[in-house]
Amino acid sequence: MTPPSHHHRHPAEGDRPDVELTHYGTQQAEVDIVYCGIPPQGGAPYAPFSARFRALDPLDTALVVDLVASDAATGEALGAITINQNVICSNVGANEGWWVGSELHLRFPGYTTAELHERDMVLDVSVTTADGTGVSTTLTANLDCIPGTGS
Repeated sequence: MTPPSHHHRHPAEGDRPDVELTHYGTQQAEVDIVYCGIPPQGGAPYAPFSARFRALDPLDTALVVDLVASDAATGEALGAITINQNVICSNVGANEGWWVGSELHLRFPGYTTAELHERDMVLDVSVTTADGTGVSTTLTANLDCIPGTGS
């Protein structure tokens, strides 16, 4: 199925970005705190996100989603993940007109929740096709990482 052409357009200036993130049900424009914690199976702290995007035609090409987090004050790398993702075109509900995929778990290896707590983070997100066409966005938020929880 090929989605209608409005799914592929670049938005007009002042319109929403080509990529938007959701964190615990909160859309990117409203995200000022990113909650993170230790996953139930243990390991490095993580924060879950969902991404939705437009202005690409992913039906016949592989997609690569990159999330790169850095400390807003120092530029220090906090975490990164690259995921090959399959997506669907949503035709109804809050995601109507967007391509959507599965949840993205950004891990912060080498850090404890106490080291991450209350840091301002810059999160760069890009979605790229095999031919190099891509869309991206940036989110700035404060990390709220409670030690010993999966929150």
